[in-house]
Amino acid sequence: MKKLLLLILSVFVIFFACSDDDDENNGTYEGVNYQVAVSYEMGYTKDGDSLLVEVTRRNPDTVSPDEATVTVDGHELTMTEYDPYDSTAYFSSSEVTLVEDEEYEMSFSCGDDSASTLFSTPPPVTVNITSPVMMPGDTMYPTFIEGDPIGVTWDYEGDEPPYVYFNFSGVNVPLFREYQISIPGNVMTHTIPGDTTMGLGGHGWPMPVIFVCPQNVATYDSDELEIDISVTGMPDIAFVRILESDSTSTEPDPEITIGGETTLPVFTWDQPRGAMSLSVYRNSENHGQDHTGMIWNCQSYDPTVGFSSGVTYGVFPDDTWGSEPTEDIIAGEEYSVMITFWISEGYGITVVESWST
Repeated sequence: MKKLLLLILSVFVIFFACSDDDDENNGTYEGVNYQVAVSYEMGYTKDGDSLLVEVTRRNPDTVSPDEATVTVDGHELTMTEYDPYDSTAYFSSSEVTLVEDEEYEMSFSCGDDSASTLFSTPPPVTVNITSPVMMPGDTMYPTFIEGDPIGVTWDYEGDEPPYVYFNFSGVNVPLFREYQISIPGNVMTHTIPGDTTMGLGGHGWPMPVIFVCPQNVATYDSDELEIDISVTGMPDIAFVRILESDSTSTEPDPEITIGGETTLPVFTWDQPRGAMSLSVYRNSENHGQDHTGMIWNCQSYDPTVGFSSGVTYGVFPDDTWGSEPTEDIIAGEEYSVMITFWISEGYGITVVESWST
């Protein structure tokens, strides 16, 4: 699934021009005079490529940043906005095009401070969320119950980035819930904690969204300044639906049985009701609070119908999707299985059963 049609390439440059350190520590300002952040978006605006530079004055005794001169690739940028309260000025240009592995010169001057350096941008990367995904025909969103964790997996087109930015947000008026974290690039799975999804159930709108974006970083140093360049690659998004937990039904919860071989358990339940999802966890001290340690999950393409009892660990039932197991079941360990069931429009139930191998 690829919901974003525009390639967004952002470059953040932080540079420290001509420090004003006080060796005698007599109470005057110590530190860098200015901080400069450069963001570049390829084809993001209707007018094409756009370069935006933010100059922030750190030393209150230096010249206002609206008097700065910023040049990139031989093009002098134009000031577009100045905020006197924050001592921040913005400069932009639509004439600069940055390409990966090409070298560019950047120069900055403001009052008595000036510096320049060469830099190049590392290549952008595309991320693809592999689960959860839209249902066939894009007619139904993956469905979870509030309080349930959500396992997310992804892969890359291009080189593995140093890290990815992960965001989950949802609204159920008046509640707004957001979860953000940075994850090392060599880790391509993450579980959204169950308490993050709590309260987003029922008919909340809009649908909660998962956003994963790859990040790449290069650092350049010279005698006069330090430049950190972050390239944001092509992100991917996924939408999910959250149901309220059914607390009014008098129907008994399904009872789960774990059978089969020790390292290849089979999960069954005692009612004909189909399950809309099944997740397996390695137990931890706080299991039941954030359900850490998810090692496998599967979801029904149609949660109102679900899949039948009798699911073998790591084997996807017909008409289901999910993430492949991250590890084998190990003898002598403790595990839990969590199975969720659709009850009625907007409602569901969750049943958890633990066992020792």
